[in-house]
Amino acid sequence: MSAASFRKGIATALALVGAGAACSRGDAEVDLSPDVEPPPATVPDAGAPPVADAGGRDVPLVPELPECSTDGWCYTPFPDKDLVFRDIWPLEDRAFAVVESTSRGIKFLEWTSASNAWSYIDDLSQNDHGAGTFASDVYAPNGDEVFVGVGPSFVFHGRRSGGTWSWTSQRLADNHPGHDGLSDDHAAPVMSPFGVRVKPMLRVWGTGQDEIYAAYSNTVFRRSTSNGAFEPMVTFDDLAVPNEHVFIAELAGTGADDLWIAGARVLQGPCPLVVHKTASGLEHVVDADYDPTSRGCVARDGSQTFDDTALGWALGVATVAAEDVIVNFNGKGVVRVQKSASDYTFTSTEPSIVTSADAMSSFIRSVWYGDGDTWLSSWGTVFRRAGGTDDFVLSRISRDVSPVFSPIYRVRGTSKTNLWAIGDQHALHKTTP
Repeated sequence: MSAASFRKGIATALALVGAGAACSRGDAEVDLSPDVEPPPATVPDAGAPPVADAGGRDVPLVPELPECSTDGWCYTPFPDKDLVFRDIWPLEDRAFAVVESTSRGIKFLEWTSASNAWSYIDDLSQNDHGAGTFASDVYAPNGDEVFVGVGPSFVFHGRRSGGTWSWTSQRLADNHPGHDGLSDDHAAPVMSPFGVRVKPMLRVWGTGQDEIYAAYSNTVFRRSTSNGAFEPMVTFDDLAVPNEHVFIAELAGTGADDLWIAGARVLQGPCPLVVHKTASGLEHVVDADYDPTSRGCVARDGSQTFDDTALGWALGVATVAAEDVIVNFNGKGVVRVQKSASDYTFTSTEPSIVTSADAMSSFIRSVWYGDGDTWLSSWGTVFRRAGGTDDFVLSRISRDVSPVFSPIYRVRGTSKTNLWAIGDQHALHKTTP
């Protein structure tokens, strides 16, 4: 078995406030849709407003940018300029997204190939009833149904009938041992050396209509097909000490018997956690506890670490095939984890991530695999490793010569000809191989 080789000694600081577990079962969905005016129609963003020249004609303030970058990443218009796209779930002819906006709060959007523009589909309930603290994930099993994660720990469910969307929601319980209420901090840890909330720890994901999952705090929930409630399926309560915390950063896999859970156990430092749920139970592929004496991670019995005693997070995981995933380790490298006859093998790569930002911001924010290619997003950049090659190369998203100076939070698609890169005021669509 080959060991991963990564830089060591990445420390972590958590901003933890209150704590609590209300119950071990998610509440059934409650209709929270208020009577509201319909959302405004989508207005394509035409760039800078025109000014009048001496002859009274409108002249743009800046030259018009090309629609697409040289690598085929194309602009798509959205209703307001201040939208920060946090996540996207593409289908063949449409896509759904969740965004944050300083002027509108959390918003849900839909893009269609027919319009090539984004429009709002929410009813504003996601900014009420104690919700709306941040935007997290979006998952759509089909074109008329969508699930959205909204902080502190809500899952919103939208259904379209007769062209009209209706929304319900439920709040996930914090099942961390010793907590006696609903906690607002378990979905938003601050991780050094980044010093910011790298990603919210509230997951919504699925593999079809009957397999829809959520994760919050130390628990993975599965949605009941009978009553729609998110019920606990996997709870990490095997803590080394009472004040250890488990955070779940991402879910992946092909179904309930091939479900991958990535995250970290956090005490004074973080130790990566990668667990594989199979038909036989849970396999703790990577699992370790923080050792105050060595200030490193010590593998638990029957498990491993990625690199000796290196601290760190499993920040993301992407499905390659059944029992085969790619893990984003610490935002600095990716590890291919594959099931062999009797164990798991690791193959690591630490790509050179050069962006327009400093090293503190230039970490891997998301990873996606499809059609044999591996894609990464970082600050203002997208990188691709084509099937059969070893190196990641830049896929240019800028539509002119200037760099993109904002984070690209997610790269995700259905194929190499239906790929999205989204982030702060960016929703870029690629349809060329």
